[in-house]
Amino acid sequence: MLTVNLRIGIAEIALAISLVLVAALMALFVIEWPVGLIPAASYAVATVGTYAGYRVHSREQVDASRLAELEGESVKFRVVHTMGTCPLGHSTGDVIAVNASGSVEPVVCPEAEAMLQMAARDGHVARWCCPIYDHMLIFRKEAVAA
Repeated sequence: MLTVNLRIGIAEIALAISLVLVAALMALFVIEWPVGLIPAASYAVATVGTYAGYRVHSREQVDASRLAELEGESVKFRVVHTMGTCPLGHSTGDVIAVNASGSVEPVVCPEAEAMLQMAARDGHVARWCCPIYDHMLIFRKEAVAA
């Protein structure tokens, strides 16, 4: 079964009216004043660009509100293996948490912090490793309790 999720709001109605107006003006300009196609086409590009910017902005607002809802939640990683000695003293069995704002507790090196932040956003890969080979830590994402 095909489901269509169609959302028509003020911005979509304004876009439709503007595009119909531009189409009518372009049809008129082709016959009466061909040079008038230039401002009509630039108006059409500006209208579509403005609408696209509005949609990106509204999508980012929705993402930000979802992030605010998850503010208290964090993703936890357990160190399951080490290769070498971590300069910050992390070893097998340590648990490191990345909260929704991206801060990492306890402190890890900047390379491992960037990797853990990326791992917290990715839901598909279960194991990640520190990019510094000399003191590489291998992390496993902890299961989330239901």
